[in-house]
Amino acid sequence: MENTLKPGDIIQCRECGYCILYKKRTHRSKHPFFYHLLKVAVFIYLIHLYVYLFICCDYSCSV
Repeated sequence: MENTLKPGDIIQCRECGYCILYKKRTHRSKHPFFYHLLKVAVFIYLIHLYVYLFICCDYSCSV
């Protein structure tokens, strides 16, 4: 079965007539493990920042 759709083609819903833009599927990253490590590193950084701000604000308010 051949796909006759091309990127940029407009498809309409049969029921409501809503226009849908066809977009070609993007390729997956060749290094998903490194992307995962980056997400984990950012998450850990944000946790440390939150804890630091919580401790600083708590300490400065009590003094």
